[in-house]
Amino acid sequence: MKRVKAVIPAGGEGSRMLVLTTERPKPNVPFESGRVIDLVLSNCAHTVLIDSVDVLIQAHANKLLRQIEGFAPEVAKPIRCQVAVVRGHERYAGSADALRQSQYLFHDGYNHILTLCADQIFVADYGDLIEQHEASVAAVTLMVKRYPAAEASRFGVVILNASGVPVGFLEKPDNPPLIPGTTDQSLVHMGIAIFDAQQLQQMLCEVDGEDLSRHIIPHAFASGRLVQIYEFNGYWTDIGTPRSLWLANMDLVSSTPAINLYDPSWPIIHRPRHLPSPKFIHQCQLHDAIVGNGSVIAGQIVSSVLSTRIRVGRNTRIQDSVIFDRTIVGDNVQLKRVIVDKAAQINAGVILGQDPAAEVKRYPGLVLAEDNIIIVPRGSVIA
Repeated sequence: MKRVKAVIPAGGEGSRMLVLTTERPKPNVPFESGRVIDLVLSNCAHTVLIDSVDVLIQAHANKLLRQIEGFAPEVAKPIRCQVAVVRGHERYAGSADALRQSQYLFHDGYNHILTLCADQIFVADYGDLIEQHEASVAAVTLMVKRYPAAEASRFGVVILNASGVPVGFLEKPDNPPLIPGTTDQSLVHMGIAIFDAQQLQQMLCEVDGEDLSRHIIPHAFASGRLVQIYEFNGYWTDIGTPRSLWLANMDLVSSTPAINLYDPSWPIIHRPRHLPSPKFIHQCQLHDAIVGNGSVIAGQIVSSVLSTRIRVGRNTRIQDSVIFDRTIVGDNVQLKRVIVDKAAQINAGVILGQDPAAEVKRYPGLVLAEDNIIIVPRGSVIA
């Protein structure tokens, strides 16, 4: 029996990521030694109760296809990609529209559709969520997490009655409703839900809306269908802005990281790159750092994540920073709270992070993001 198909709408352009998504889809943003979508696909690959995975993509489709096609041979279950026809109204207008345009999903004989987000950082087995949903007669079960109410307006929020039963849903409300009995906590939707396949197909016909969170889930409540919640208590972050990406990387290099990517029973699967081990020369120093394969490091790396094939010169200090693939950093460079995009070159003597506002003016092309995080765009030469 075909039980569960996982569907990952991955068509968004990620405009809030600024220059980091100018030439790549948001799920393909580098994270650790791979890409953000690697964690999402790894969770699917390791969840036994998921039978197959479909990824619905459109923005920069070829780049995401290449990443997924390299990932797929590493797992035992089928992973299929569906590319939107980017022509007028046929382009995906949102997550619900992507499902509506992919009617083949409902003809494969699956009982349940698990909808996921392609741009989140967390490690989880969806098995408990699936089993809770299958044991009920719910139209949909939402995966939720307690979150500070002051920051919950970035997400969909579930409304609970005094007994803790979900009775409604608000998408990105200005004043998020509180969890009963708390003074500062809301229950946010993680963008993950498992639907009864037949009822999901019906709701997509009943509502013209283009987004699952903005239109389909509120309609499930309004139409009197049974909506359940499954509360997740582990580490989870949504990669929506450069700041959130930077924070997730800083969480990785903490001496007691909030997220564990080193569990041998739950490996994060990446597209193979066949690179040599990193090399450390000229009395380089590493403190709370991650350095990817193919890198040669001669400087000091502190609380930073360096991707693959990075070169760092002598007497250089990189602190609280994230460096993407194939970047060259020269001698006597100082970087602090900087995200350096792929294939950039930072020449000898450059200092970034001491006075961000002044440095962005001094070096044309740099971008100043939230919390004074400097972004060096892809392929830039900073001299």
